[in-house]
Amino acid sequence: MSRTILLATLLTFFSWTANTQTERPLPPVVAIAEAPWWAQQMYGATPNIVSVDSAFSVWKIQYPSTRNSHTQYYKHWRRAIGSHVSLEGDWTTQLRKNKNPIFRTG
Repeated sequence: MSRTILLATLLTFFSWTANTQTERPLPPVVAIAEAPWWAQQMYGATPNIVSVDSAFSVWKIQYPSTRNSHTQYYKHWRRAIGSHVSLEGDWTTQLRKNKNPIFRTG
């Protein structure tokens, strides 16, 4: 009986920690306002992924050693979107229905 309770407790704990590690809440509004243009667009309600990718690439050339919350969010955001990008640069509603979004928008 005690092994069952211990096992259930451990499974609950590990599933909870796995879920909390994948959540990426938006930064505070002040931090977004002070962020580079590409990051402000990324945090918007309907970001154009192609534009954000292009602007991030240019910014990264200018600031190659910068690593901050915006660059980390970008990396996770981009992995979550993957190749589900339309030719116009949108992550369409149809594609979003098939995924559980782990990033908040606008």
